[in-house]
Amino acid sequence: MNVFLSQPMRDKSETYILALREMAAEKLREMFPVEQIVILPSYRPELAGKPRLAALAKSIEMMSEADLVVFLPGSKEAQGCRVELYVCREYGIRYAFYDMVKDEIKEGTAFGNLFGKEKD
Repeated sequence: MNVFLSQPMRDKSETYILALREMAAEKLREMFPVEQIVILPSYRPELAGKPRLAALAKSIEMMSEADLVVFLPGSKEAQGCRVELYVCREYGIRYAFYDMVKDEIKEGTAFGNLFGKEKD
Protein backbone atom coordinates (compact mmCIF):
# COMPACT_ATOMS: atom_id res chain seq x y z
CA MET A 1 0.00 0.00 0.00
CA ASN A 2 1.45 3.36 -1.04
CA VAL A 3 0.95 5.92 1.72
CA PHE A 4 1.39 9.68 1.45
CA LEU A 5 1.98 11.43 4.78
CA SER A 6 0.64 14.97 4.93
CA GLN A 7 2.13 17.12 7.65
CA PRO A 8 2.92 20.74 8.40
CA MET A 9 6.62 21.45 8.01
CA ARG A 10 6.97 25.19 8.41
CA ASP A 11 9.01 26.05 11.53
CA LYS A 12 9.49 22.34 12.34
CA SER A 13 12.91 20.74 12.73
CA GLU A 14 13.95 17.91 10.45
CA THR A 15 14.31 15.72 13.55
CA TYR A 16 10.69 16.38 14.57
CA ILE A 17 9.37 15.87 11.02
CA LEU A 18 11.17 12.55 10.58
CA ALA A 19 10.27 11.26 14.06
CA LEU A 20 6.57 11.94 13.52
CA ARG A 21 6.69 10.26 10.11
CA GLU A 22 8.33 7.17 11.62
CA MET A 23 5.71 6.98 14.39
CA ALA A 24 2.91 7.07 11.81
CA ALA A 25 4.67 4.49 9.61
CA GLU A 26 5.09 2.13 12.58
CA LYS A 27 1.41 2.48 13.43
CA LEU A 28 0.45 1.68 9.84
CA ARG A 29 2.68 -1.41 9.84
CA GLU A 30 1.03 -2.50 13.10
CA MET A 31 -2.47 -1.95 11.68
CA PHE A 32 -1.75 -3.69 8.37
CA PRO A 33 0.81 -6.42 9.17
CA VAL A 34 0.15 -8.34 5.95
CA GLU A 35 0.42 -5.29 3.67
CA GLN A 36 3.70 -3.96 2.38
CA ILE A 37 3.57 -0.31 3.48
CA VAL A 38 5.49 2.05 1.21
CA ILE A 39 5.78 5.58 2.55
CA LEU A 40 5.99 7.89 -0.42
CA PRO A 41 8.82 10.44 -0.16
CA SER A 42 6.60 13.44 0.59
CA TYR A 43 9.22 15.02 2.85
CA ARG A 44 11.34 16.98 0.39
CA PRO A 45 13.91 19.16 2.22
CA GLU A 46 15.36 20.25 -1.14
CA LEU A 47 12.18 22.30 -1.66
CA ALA A 48 12.88 24.48 1.39
CA GLY A 49 13.19 28.06 0.27
CA LYS A 50 11.18 27.42 -2.92
CA PRO A 51 7.73 28.98 -3.35
CA ARG A 52 5.24 27.12 -1.16
CA LEU A 53 2.92 26.62 -4.10
CA ALA A 54 5.67 24.74 -5.95
CA ALA A 55 6.06 22.34 -3.00
CA LEU A 56 2.29 21.90 -2.82
CA ALA A 57 2.14 21.09 -6.54
CA LYS A 58 4.78 18.36 -6.05
CA SER A 59 2.79 16.99 -3.11
CA ILE A 60 -0.44 16.81 -5.09
CA GLU A 61 1.37 15.08 -7.93
CA MET A 62 2.77 12.51 -5.48
CA MET A 63 -0.67 12.00 -3.91
CA SER A 64 -1.82 10.59 -7.26
CA GLU A 65 0.35 7.52 -6.51
CA ALA A 66 -1.10 6.99 -3.01
CA ASP A 67 -3.56 4.34 -1.94
CA LEU A 68 -3.99 6.24 1.33
CA VAL A 69 -3.15 9.74 2.57
CA VAL A 70 -2.55 10.02 6.31
CA PHE A 71 -2.78 13.48 7.85
CA LEU A 72 -0.38 13.94 10.75
CA PRO A 73 -0.91 16.20 13.81
CA GLY A 74 -1.25 19.88 12.99
CA SER A 75 -2.43 19.25 9.44
CA LYS A 76 -5.88 20.72 10.07
CA GLU A 77 -4.29 24.11 10.74
CA ALA A 78 -1.72 24.07 7.91
CA GLN A 79 -2.78 25.69 4.65
CA GLY A 80 -1.06 23.20 2.35
CA CYS A 81 -2.41 20.21 4.28
CA ARG A 82 -5.93 21.62 4.08
CA VAL A 83 -5.55 21.85 0.29
CA GLU A 84 -4.34 18.25 0.24
CA LEU A 85 -7.42 17.21 2.25
CA TYR A 86 -9.64 19.07 -0.20
CA VAL A 87 -7.97 17.19 -3.07
CA CYS A 88 -8.59 13.86 -1.30
CA ARG A 89 -12.26 14.66 -0.84
CA GLU A 90 -12.81 15.99 -4.36
CA TYR A 91 -10.91 13.21 -6.13
CA GLY A 92 -11.94 10.26 -3.97
CA ILE A 93 -8.53 9.55 -2.49
CA ARG A 94 -8.74 7.53 0.72
CA TYR A 95 -7.53 9.42 3.77
CA ALA A 96 -7.15 9.07 7.51
CA PHE A 97 -5.90 11.08 10.49
CA TYR A 98 -3.08 10.08 12.84
CA ASP A 99 -3.71 11.00 16.48
CA MET A 100 -0.30 11.00 18.15
CA VAL A 101 -1.72 11.28 21.69
CA LYS A 102 -3.97 8.24 21.32
CA ASP A 103 -1.50 6.55 18.95
CA GLU A 104 -4.24 5.64 16.51
CA ILE A 105 -5.15 6.23 12.90
CA LYS A 106 -8.80 6.97 12.22
CA GLU A 107 -10.45 6.83 8.85
CA GLY A 108 -11.57 10.06 7.27
CA THR A 109 -13.97 8.58 4.71
CA ALA A 110 -15.95 5.40 4.12
CA PHE A 111 -13.20 3.04 2.99
CA GLY A 112 -15.11 -0.16 2.71
CA ASN A 113 -12.97 -2.70 4.51
CA LEU A 114 -9.64 -0.86 4.64
CA PHE A 115 -9.92 -0.76 8.43
CA GLY A 116 -11.67 -4.12 8.67
CA LYS A 117 -15.18 -2.72 9.12
CA GLU A 118 -17.79 -0.68 7.37
CA LYS A 119 -18.16 2.91 8.48
CA ASP A 120 -21.48 3.74 10.16
